[in-house]
Amino acid sequence: MLPFTLEKGLLLEDRDVLLPWGTQWRRLADIGSPSVNESRTEILFAWQYPRFLGGLCGSVQARLTHQRPLRDLELHVGAQAETPQQTFERVSAHLRDSFDAPMRRETSKHDGYPTEEWHIPPITIWHLISERFGKYHILHVRHRGKIEHETTLPNTALEPTPTAP
Repeated sequence: MLPFTLEKGLLLEDRDVLLPWGTQWRRLADIGSPSVNESRTEILFAWQYPRFLGGLCGSVQARLTHQRPLRDLELHVGAQAETPQQTFERVSAHLRDSFDAPMRRETSKHDGYPTEEWHIPPITIWHLISERFGKYHILHVRHRGKIEHETTLPNTALEPTPTAP
């Protein structure tokens, strides 16, 4: 079993709500009260300021299509008084405590920004600093394996729809 129930989904710890992997967009809108913005091509879900992954706080975002269920989440962590580099170092220490050393850690020769990567089947976590209109810190969590159909999900009446990997 993975730390923080990641094999099942992302737990919003302070809300005691699980965002189950494989959930279709119509069902995801009813879990944890996200804001929902729909365009012609995708639906963006955002949960503001939950706690996740053992106490980190920030925002959680998911981009789905009408056909693509939940497999990827973007987690934005940061404090107003921190630079993206300070946030990266703080979160890196937390992730190392939780998951051990990353499988890969490198610094880009192009922009000097760090990237870390963990492969903990069926989950992959990318931790990095990027730039778009300024530097920002991001965690990207992706379920890369077969999504098991769960019949008993904690604190949620909804079951994820099984999908092929």
